Amino acid sequence: MRFPEQEASLAVGSAADAAAVGWHPDIGAIYAYWDALRPAPGLLPARRDLDPARIVRLLPDIWMLDIHRDPFRMRYRLVGTAVVAAHGRELTGQWFDEAHPNLDAGYYKRYQDVVETRRPSWRRGPPFLDQRSRMLRILENIVLPLAEDGATVDILLCLTRIYGRTGEVRF
Repeated sequence: MRFPEQEASLAVGSAADAAAVGWHPDIGAIYAYWDALRPAPGLLPARRDLDPARIVRLLPDIWMLDIHRDPFRMRYRLVGTAVVAAHGRELTGQWFDEAHPNLDAGYYKRYQDVVETRRPSWRRGPPFLDQRSRMLRILENIVLPLAEDGATVDILLCLTRIYGRTGEVRF
């Protein structure tokens, strides 16, 4: 897979946005699945709408964050096996800020923006989190909002692809 060396990010509004930036096919697949789950235009799917049997191939790369407000915090709800392998430790159940204490407050803005705007966010660039291997060069992921009531984001559904030094998909 070839990709630009520079960092790229996008607040996603449509499938056309995805095609324009050349997402990894698995990221496009989870976005299309999420988009098809919307109960009506302008509403978000809920956690209960997800059917893991329909996305079995993607499950190792999926992670979910529960959203807490006042103050804004995130807790790992679920972490796929490939994500665990990339971090070298289990993260399920941990608070995001406690699992990654060296991140500055600015790192959370992307997640807060998804919660506030109710729009997905895609990013490709160098990893910020403590990755186990120095062989990792580029991370690509998508953050998709879920809302039990269709409007108030309570969970973030995420999928990550990690590329090695020569551009091969490592996880």
